[in-house]
Amino acid sequence: MSYIDDVATSDLWSAVAAGTHHHPHDVLGAHPRTDDAGITRTTVRALRPLAESVALVFTDGSRMPMTHAADGIWQAEHDGPPVSYRIAAV
Repeated sequence: MSYIDDVATSDLWSAVAAGTHHHPHDVLGAHPRTDDAGITRTTVRALRPLAESVALVFTDGSRMPMTHAADGIWQAEHDGPPVSYRIAAV
């Protein structure tokens, strides 16, 4: 199970999207996690409620599409620790 699945609850998504979650960056932004095998993956979430598509854009120009989780929150998971990125939303 990925970190994406671990924090996904409808109440959490709704609170972040509505601006009522007391620490939205506990959910949004880059969140690294190392599993029991020592493998690090990073989940990135962004709030883009009006977007039709969202992608992470890395410094080398490569892109990773994000999936819509709920309530305008988009997410993606990549191998390794957090790296520099931008968000591209359409």
